[in-house]
Amino acid sequence: IRTKVIPKLDGFVESEAHPDLKKYLDFERYVLAMHCKLSGRKSDFKFYRDAINLSNLTRLQKVMLALPRPLAQAVRDFKVFLLSKGIRWSTY
Repeated sequence: IRTKVIPKLDGFVESEAHPDLKKYLDFERYVLAMHCKLSGRKSDFKFYRDAINLSNLTRLQKVMLALPRPLAQAVRDFKVFLLSKGIRWSTY
């Protein structure tokens, strides 16, 4: 993701008056924010994180957004380890 152009999703601001669309876009912003955090794109991470209404995220998703990058990376590595053992665990 370091070299990719990421959509800003800000073209939907007027449509976000619909609660279901806002919730969906906040989830997509969460996914993009986590990718940016893990790849070290701090300004992009901050952009997506600031656009999210946190009430649309689960408690675990909020914790993942708040974790420092090294700890978030450790959680991701643990997730990959669990997947190698046949256990699927995700914040999605």
